[in-house]
This record gives sequence, structure tokens and C-alpha cells, in this order.
Amino acid sequence: MEEIIVYKNQELRDILESKGLNDQTIQVLDVKLYFKKWCSYEDGVIYTGLEYKGYRYELEGILEEKWSDTQLFVNYEDYKPFKTLDEFFEKIKDYEIHVLEHHLSYEYIGEPDTWNFRKINWLDDVPKNIREEFHERYIATDEYDSLYDTSNIRYDGVGGNFYQKSNNIEAIVLNIKSKSEDFRIKWLNKFQGFPHLDLVN
Repeated sequence: MEEIIVYKNQELRDILESKGLNDQTIQVLDVKLYFKKWCSYEDGVIYTGLEYKGYRYELEGILEEKWSDTQLFVNYEDYKPFKTLDEFFEKIKDYEIHVLEHHLSYEYIGEPDTWNFRKINWLDDVPKNIREEFHERYIATDEYDSLYDTSNIRYDGVGGNFYQKSNNIEAIVLNIKSKSEDFRIKWLNKFQGFPHLDLVN
């Protein structure tokens, strides 16, 4: 199997043409979508049943998603994979890979890995001095890990949230079986990113 790496939309098209790969010569086309490591999270992950000096509270945070399982479709109407290059190029047009997540149809399931604190939810009416004491002792010092165990946890949010609004794709891989040879063409994202993008907190 020949493996080829490309970085641009036109470069991908040129390689396919130079190898004589088209819908007449390709027997099997399998297109895979890969997102970057640590690019997403699950929000609303809450540790429950907690108490400090008689006052009940919960700790709310996010679960960072290290890896992902992604299914790529032609569209959201029939959830069918790409079977032809014509379908694929009709979908991606002239877009470069760092903006393609806004133009592709996919399902994305992240693998939860690390929980990170976001806020405390007091369930009782708590005096100001108790709140301040708790904050100084645990939150300001990042010592909240000692306050909970994994047996009491509630999931109020959803997974697959991206930290950045764009540029989350790591690669698109075209596995091609042609009449004469097999190819794996990796379209890699080398775009450095948008410094002006707001991060989701």
C-alpha cells in the first residue's frame, strides 16, 4: 500500500489525478475523519452529596476528552458513508481542512479522561465567611480533588463540545483500493490556528 501525505485541498486533488484515481478506477473508497487530541470536553459533570461544616454543596466541572470516535457521513439525512470521490469533493468544495468541521456531517463521541473544576454550587444558604473560608482552603489552592470520590457523580451536560470554534480536525484519511494498487492518502492539518478565537469556558 502506498501512503501519501498532503496538506492542501488542491494538493489532494492533484495527487489523485496524478495517480489516475477517480470514480472509474477506484473500487473501494473509505474516508475517515480524525479530530485532534484533547480538543473537546463534556460539560455539566457534577460531584454530588458533598458537605462542608454542615452545609451541602456540589462541585461542577468538565471532563476533558482525550480521544474520539468519529463517524463521517455524506449528510445527516441518510447517514451513509462516502462511496465516491464526486460525493466527497461536492461536500468539501474548496475549503481547507482547518474549517471543514463546519461543512461536514459527522457523529463525534469523545473518550472522557480528566475532570476539571469549574464552579461550586451551594445547596444551602451559606454564610459569607464560610464561603470565603472554603474558597481559600480548597478552590484558591486547587485542592478540591480531595473533596469528592467518583461514586457520587451526575452528568447534566453533553459531550463533544470543542474548546475552539474551528480548527479541531487533525486529519482526513482516504483509504483507496483501486484496480491496480491500494493507497492511503493522509490530508493533515498543519494550520496553526486562529489567535483571535474565543475559548469556551
